[in-house]
Amino acid sequence: MLRKWVTFCVLITLLPIATMGKPNPFESLSLSLGMSNKVNDNRIESYWKSGVGFNVLIMTGFYRGKLIVGFEYLPYTAIAAPQVDFRATNTIFAWGIENEVFKSLAITNAIGAGNYRMHFEDDDADELAAESEWSWIAISQIRVPIYYETSGYIRIIYQEVFTNQTTYLTTFSVGLSHRFVLPQAVQRVFR
Repeated sequence: MLRKWVTFCVLITLLPIATMGKPNPFESLSLSLGMSNKVNDNRIESYWKSGVGFNVLIMTGFYRGKLIVGFEYLPYTAIAAPQVDFRATNTIFAWGIENEVFKSLAITNAIGAGNYRMHFEDDDADELAAESEWSWIAISQIRVPIYYETSGYIRIIYQEVFTNQTTYLTTFSVGLSHRFVLPQAVQRVFR
């Protein structure tokens, strides 16, 4: 059900693209930092317990939308032997639309791809010490201004990781975001 809801949210947000005004690519850059936690149960939960992690996302205006690049970290603790602890890192590349619902509320929905990398903490392992898999990602975020260019946000990242058996992960994140206006010279370089 969550998968259908996230897909619906992303698609409904992408509808107004044709009516958007003149784009201002790379006019500003938003840097967000927050705590994240995996919120869905799946086959991983039979072997590992996820802990609280963090994520960092950079969002900038792009032609007809927002370009998003980010990184997420989540630690996993083995429930029992022979499983070992691992750290999951997720590199995120996405494109989406930000809509201001009210003067003080913005909703961003995006789709993209990622690389989900698991670093296993087993010093005696003769086999794989790390595993890297591609994923597709859907992001939904609500942002509320707090002070000038600083905002608070709530974000959900849904992804399907293409492991041997596809793994569905949903992480919930809360944090702060700050918007920086880029100098004209930097904007010209990026354009």
